[in-house]
Amino acid sequence: MFHFAIKLATLTIQGIDGAPVTVLVTPQTQVLSLSGFDASSLKVGSLVVVNGSPMENGAITADIIVET
Repeated sequence: MFHFAIKLATLTIQGIDGAPVTVLVTPQTQVLSLSGFDASSLKVGSLVVVNGSPMENGAITADIIVET
């Protein structure tokens, strides 16, 4: 579970180790939240789980983001 902040088409989340992780949100990214079904419905400070593909620069391209 992570805390995050929204920035354009990316989320910056705090990973389990406390380090920031950049998550790229694409039109194909599914968002599951009681607040809505796109990344803009997520609130700063929410706990989320991200599943996706790691990129060479350390970012993750999100397939799905689940607000817990």
